[in-house]
Amino acid sequence: MDAIPEELAVVDETITADKLTKELVDAFVEKVILKPVHQVEIVWKFR
Repeated sequence: MDAIPEELAVVDETITADKLTKELVDAFVEKVILKPVHQVEIVWKFR
């Protein structure tokens, strides 16, 4: 049986997380793009 990918190891934590941590950002966010007029685009590591 294959091991659970490291990226998914924090999934249980996200269910009960009440704040955004560095670990959650590292696991799920590829990049954040700041755009004009106070817009933000988040590129996720998954589809």
